Amino acid sequence: METNENKKLIRRYIEERWNERKLWLIDELVAPSFLLHTPTGDIDLSTFREAISGYLQSFPDSRVMLEDVLADGDMVAIRYTFSGTHSADFMGVMTTGRRTLCSGMAFYRIVDGRIAEGWFVEDTLGLLQQLGLDH
Repeated sequence: METNENKKLIRRYIEERWNERKLWLIDELVAPSFLLHTPTGDIDLSTFREAISGYLQSFPDSRVMLEDVLADGDMVAIRYTFSGTHSADFMGVMTTGRRTLCSGMAFYRIVDGRIAEGWFVEDTLGLLQQLGLDH
């Protein structure tokens, strides 16, 4: 798949799967052997689905705004801003009703037209501080 097609895939993955809540797109766009590398450890596709569900339950009006999308070969890098209203418990923080903004970056490796692997870093501490966690 060429670089522009890889960028289109990631844009669709974010804009439709996340912002339009077309969660079924995971089956189409993500490889069954998907592995996501995070600062707290690696997660497989099943755990990834659970994490997405958790975010959407806690921030039901959430949106991801793509700030940058860069690609080179089979790799696509994004910089984004996540926004949403904290409407249910999240990571041990009880519902606050606060509006949040959080920035992050991710890298994705595309194999045979599907997302095979990802690296993800988000300002989770900043997000939790917006929810009132101060230490």
